[in-house]
Amino acid sequence: MDVTLVRAKEWQAVCPKCEKIAASHESDMRCPNCNSTAGLYIPVLGGGQHWQSEQAESSWHQIKCDKDCGWYSTQLDCPSCGSTIQGKFLEDLRKCFVATTCFGDSQHPIVKAFRRYRDQYIANSVYGAEFINWYYRKGPAYAELIEHRPVAKWCIRQVLKLALLFLPKELRTDR
Repeated sequence: MDVTLVRAKEWQAVCPKCEKIAASHESDMRCPNCNSTAGLYIPVLGGGQHWQSEQAESSWHQIKCDKDCGWYSTQLDCPSCGSTIQGKFLEDLRKCFVATTCFGDSQHPIVKAFRRYRDQYIANSVYGAEFINWYYRKGPAYAELIEHRPVAKWCIRQVLKLALLFLPKELRTDR
């Protein structure tokens, strides 16, 4: 899969066990090889770069050296409880385009629930990753199509509210 790696501006690695922030864009992350700064990189289609491992491709995230010395990781250990955090990073570039357009706010509780479902369930399978890949290519156009169509937005909001009932209960509560 060809991708361009883009450094996320705002992100957090939240431990699934203790729910504490293990690392974030505010952390002073350092490359263990060259001591340069390190950060979370996410894929944007195009550009010709390839994931460095199948694990990175399936998790959609890669923490790597900003100077490209060759070091990368697809997981972190929580400093509070020692649990491994893998593929559970939340960043600013992965938006729910259609839901955000319909609810008018990327931080709306329903939008956040679907984002959690995407990150914790859909992104963890090959077919789910392919769907996300397709959605990131097509989603902005669909969101733009409905932006000025209040009836379409209302209809999609109703469908999303109904679909929310089928998500695992722990994902439906706003954190």
